[in-house]
Parts: sequence; C-alpha cells; structure tokens
Amino acid sequence: MPVTAGTPITLTVTQFFGGLLAMIVAIIGGFWTVSSIQVGGLHDQIASIHDEIVPIRTAVTNLQGADKDSVIRLNESAEKLTGKLRMYPKI
Repeated sequence: MPVTAGTPITLTVTQFFGGLLAMIVAIIGGFWTVSSIQVGGLHDQIASIHDEIVPIRTAVTNLQGADKDSVIRLNESAEKLTGKLRMYPKI
C-alpha cells in the first residue's frame, strides 16, 4: 500500500506521549551539550586571561618598586647637592 498525504496515521496515547517525551529529552540534551561546551570554553578563556594578567601584575609591582627606589635616590642626590652648595660662599 503506497503512503500518501491521505494515508491515516494512528497513534496510541502511549506512543504520542512517548514521542513527546523523547523530543523533550533530545532538546534538553542538546541545550545541555551546548551549555557544557560554552562553559568549558569560558573556563579556558578565564584561565588564559589569568595567565596574561600575572606577568602584567609582576611588571607593575617591579615598576612601583623601581619608582620608589628612584625617589629615594633622587632625594639622596638632592641632599648631597644641597650640602655641596652650602659649602660654597654666597656671592
């Protein structure tokens, strides 16, 4: 018997709800898969950002230390220069 658009389809209630449940499970599984992939990718991106921030933080800390050392050396140089200038008589 050929199948046409007019061929009647008979489904029992059990078959209908079983098919509906299977579609719901497939949709939830698809969403679960996509969200798992997205969360995994997001975790990798956050880890790579953290790996990029560590050297920047280290560089900033080193620059701050160097800046403090520069200020101390500048003050020492200013004190030495002031001391040398005091040794000379005023004109």
